[in-house]
Amino acid sequence: MKILYYLIVLLFVSLAQDVFAQKPDSVSVDNETYMYEALGSDTVNVQDIEQLSPAKAALYSAAIPGLGQAYNGKYWKIPIVYGGLFMFGNLIYDNNIQYQYFRRNLIAEIDDNPETINITGREAENLRANRDRFRRFRDLNMILFSVAYFLQIVDAHIDAHLLYFRINPDFTVYVDPAIMPTNRNLTMGLSFKLRF
Repeated sequence: MKILYYLIVLLFVSLAQDVFAQKPDSVSVDNETYMYEALGSDTVNVQDIEQLSPAKAALYSAAIPGLGQAYNGKYWKIPIVYGGLFMFGNLIYDNNIQYQYFRRNLIAEIDDNPETINITGREAENLRANRDRFRRFRDLNMILFSVAYFLQIVDAHIDAHLLYFRINPDFTVYVDPAIMPTNRNLTMGLSFKLRF
């Protein structure tokens, strides 16, 4: 049964070995045409496209998140940028609300003022632990928000660099079945071959 399984796997791998090979829709003939990949592959004339500045893309993204992605023509990334920033901003807001709530009740618990009331009914140690926990969560999400903001700037900068990057159509990856000798028997596996 195990041998049958290996034979079926080898059959599918050998039939699908060219699946991983890069086969562009059109090949670059001279310096004026090349592959341009956004959502699909099209041959584009260099004179028809204005060269994008990576510095401009980074500056636009730093000024307004997502503007660098729009400058690069990658409009599908804008909802991802705003989704990530909104998520971390919302977590910062929620954790800050909880932090302030436990902080107020802790102050009411430990001060000797009878006019301030701890509405939670929890003891000071519990309130202090919750206050510290929500402060840590808030601070961590502030760091993650900053990282997400920085990454969208880096993404716009790198994307503007790589927009005109040419891929060699001769570069292919082949997956072939392989039989490898071990100590006592033969083992079946896959071999990956890169061809330039």
